[in-house]
Order: sequence, then C-alpha cells, then structure tokens
Amino acid sequence: MARKKSLGIAIGLSIGISLLMALLFAMIVAPLRSLAQAMQMLTQMDFASLHKGDILSQKSAISEIRNVQGVFSTMVKAFAGGIKQNRDLQQNSARQGGGSSQASAAKVAKVTAEVHDKTV
Repeated sequence: MARKKSLGIAIGLSIGISLLMALLFAMIVAPLRSLAQAMQMLTQMDFASLHKGDILSQKSAISEIRNVQGVFSTMVKAFAGGIKQNRDLQQNSARQGGGSSQASAAKVAKVTAEVHDKTV
C-alpha cells in the first residue's frame, strides 16, 4: 500500500514538474528566442522579415520581457526609418549634383537627431 502511494506521489510530481517546465518555456524561453531571432535578422538588415513574421508585435505575459520587446520594436522602427531617410537624402543629393559634403553631413545629422528624439 505504501509502495503504491509513493509511486503515485512520484508520478504526480513528475507530471507537475513537466507542466511547470512547459509553462516556463512558453512564458520565458519562447519570447526570448523570438527576440534573439529578430536581432539576428536585424544584423542582416532584413527588416521585411521582421514585419512579415509579426515578431515586433509579439507581447509576453511577463512584464520585463514585454518591456524589452517594446523597446526593441521602437528601436527597430526608428533604425529602419533612419536608414530610409538617409537613403532618401543620398538619392536627393545625387539628383541635385552632389552638393557640398558639409551640407549633406548637416542633413544626416539633422535626420539622426530627429530619429533619436522619436525614440526617447
């Protein structure tokens, strides 16, 4: 009788621990893995995949991870906007005959400051 009871307790504990581990994986590991994959895409300048996969809109149930996801999303959007504005400035400068390098540098600095202000 005691043997059956201890076997039942052991099985119950094993199932409970397995469920706890699955819950921890779903709430902590999966969102962090998704964020790491997004960072990896970003190192390859793959902004399109970030938007297609809805990686930037995923929100964790854990507030600290959710905060990191929100800040990362804001950073990516600002970074992508800055790159687009820089590209547009370079194309406009090329169309207008190049212009002075000081004027181009001033435009880039202005755009960089605007992007920084949007993220802060």
